[in-house]
Amino acid sequence: MRSPGASASLRKPSSVNSGLVWASAANSSTSSIRSMPLSAFAPLSAVQGVRLYGLQKGIAATEMAPAVAGFQITDLSADRPNMADTAALMTALDLIITVDTAAAHLAGGLGRPVWNMLPRAADWRWQIDRADTPWYPTMRLFRQRKAGEWGPVVEEIVTELVEFVRLHGNRRRPSHG
Repeated sequence: MRSPGASASLRKPSSVNSGLVWASAANSSTSSIRSMPLSAFAPLSAVQGVRLYGLQKGIAATEMAPAVAGFQITDLSADRPNMADTAALMTALDLIITVDTAAAHLAGGLGRPVWNMLPRAADWRWQIDRADTPWYPTMRLFRQRKAGEWGPVVEEIVTELVEFVRLHGNRRRPSHG
């Protein structure tokens, strides 16, 4: 596993380190309703005290090029060739923000704070009109109110992220290493 070195570099005591996943597998039949462009996350980069890390794999990972993304995001896709490496990186992050992908389930299963962005027609397991889930106690659900509109979901996440930083951003983390 290559992740221990990458995980160690994520330990920044003065910032909230947040991993992002914005697209499901391109060959998924529901990819078009569950995925969004990375550029839609740009408002998160304006939140003071947040460092963004890309956990995206596949063709969508190419969106992390600075000219494409339009904001600062550290590409960790090469540091996670498999799920064990992804899990190691997630344990070093303070928060994972993702669309409905395997990453949401992995973060939830690891007990990591995870914010799952759901399309209007979400999968049955996320139930209806809930912001939480019985499956993963550390997961919050952020839902589209209108099909295809991710903007209001991102705005809600920005508001919540400001509060998350206020509560968690300045704490000192023990060094591991």
